[in-house]
Amino acid sequence: MKVNYPEMIIRKSDGLNPSEEYVSRLCNNTFLSLWSYPNVMKGDGKELCDLLVVFQNHVVIFSDKNYIFTKNDDIRISWGRWYKKAIQGAAKQIFGAERWLFKYPDSIFLDSKCAQSFPFQIPKQDDAVVHRIVISQGASDDCREYWGGTGSLVLDSRIIGDAHLNRDDCVPFTVGQINPDKGFVHIFDDVTLGIVMQTLDTVSDFITYLTKKELFFRDNEEVVVLGEENLLASYLSNMNDDNEHWFLQNSFDTKEITGIVFLDDHWESFYNNRLRIAQLEANRISYMWDELVEKFIYHVTTGTSAYLSHPNIREQSLMFQILAKENRTKRRYLAQAFMTALQEALQNNKFTRTIVPKTNNEPYYLFLILSHNKSCSDDTQYRAVRRDVLEKYLYLTKNRYPDAKDIVGIAINSLSDDSCSEDIMHLDAQIWTDEDALRAKDSEKWLNDMGLIGKRKMHTSTVSEYPDKKNQFSNVVKGSDRNKPCLCGSGKKHKRCCAT
Repeated sequence: MKVNYPEMIIRKSDGLNPSEEYVSRLCNNTFLSLWSYPNVMKGDGKELCDLLVVFQNHVVIFSDKNYIFTKNDDIRISWGRWYKKAIQGAAKQIFGAERWLFKYPDSIFLDSKCAQSFPFQIPKQDDAVVHRIVISQGASDDCREYWGGTGSLVLDSRIIGDAHLNRDDCVPFTVGQINPDKGFVHIFDDVTLGIVMQTLDTVSDFITYLTKKELFFRDNEEVVVLGEENLLASYLSNMNDDNEHWFLQNSFDTKEITGIVFLDDHWESFYNNRLRIAQLEANRISYMWDELVEKFIYHVTTGTSAYLSHPNIREQSLMFQILAKENRTKRRYLAQAFMTALQEALQNNKFTRTIVPKTNNEPYYLFLILSHNKSCSDDTQYRAVRRDVLEKYLYLTKNRYPDAKDIVGIAINSLSDDSCSEDIMHLDAQIWTDEDALRAKDSEKWLNDMGLIGKRKMHTSTVSEYPDKKNQFSNVVKGSDRNKPCLCGSGKKHKRCCAT
């Protein structure tokens, strides 16, 4: 494939061992490859951390440690030794990486020779939201033998600092706050790493969970969780008064609660519920959105894009951030709309669809499906014409929706064409001048004169995170489970909500 923009090429590590490669794959899926960087190096040629993500003002630092748990006659001694290497050592690396990031933000590289700089700007420390993630692997079998269950570590907020190591106070395979003075640290293990990242597999879903979890532990001094997966299940099963996911039913008054315990049956109940199964099935189409974004990213970062208006990775990333920021449910909706537009276009040579958001703070999307025009001498000319038409449609969209701030247009061939290519364009309409307004009017006139503006059909639709919830719960919840919180997030018991 022809390299048109060699200055855009990004070469990065995929991980230096099987464990790091696994973490890298998970992070590529969650954050998308443009924002996931394993084995980032400091300016002195030493490794900064095992993986670094910088997305807008969020900084996610991963440290991955894999040590076999070695048993001793006293399990508490064995636990202390493993904790020092697999958890405390990883946290130390994260705290050091955090200091370096903000002290030397321009001295971060993708290779040990320090030849390729980290492609994104590190936000100012006062503006940054840092998420610290320790991945401690190698003890799940022994944890399962000790506690039973899945083998995931117990979380206990009452254990702080050296209490993890004190023979009188420590509880084997139980972790709390490593060093509260240096910030909250999330601890994932062999079991929970895959569950959390494969469930919350968009940057918005994942970071929102981390942020709310940090807030929840900060506001509740005594929290015990029998495995992170059960905390995640409770989070996904409940909604607060703002109709957002939260860890408890909205009917709970935490001011009157002295301690909170999450039992070890939440995840299994959630995972096997028909409501969750229906959600997974409905989400299948959403991964088309991920694939589309990754296709654009691949060509940008390999320098093989056919055309770039701004051959600069930071400039290009601003457009892709808009697409990557959408959560899994919104991606499902966008992918369905895109596929419907492709099907509709089979009846015509051209088809457009505008996705109008519910609030003005969200982006507008315009999908343009345009068949290869036979009057174009070759594909290069066809794509130049298509980009010009797409740009005019973006200005038309701003003219029709004056409150629009960000408008993203995606153009593609018709399904009936022999070949396929995609173009993407972002119109930043936050600052709108008189010159821009005149251009928008000229664009609308040109499109109208060319017969490219048809009668508009307004469609309204909503997408539910858990589809068809009434039917999915029917005759499923039985026995004592009927008294548990309903997974639809209403805050009511199953028997008084979706169960029959």
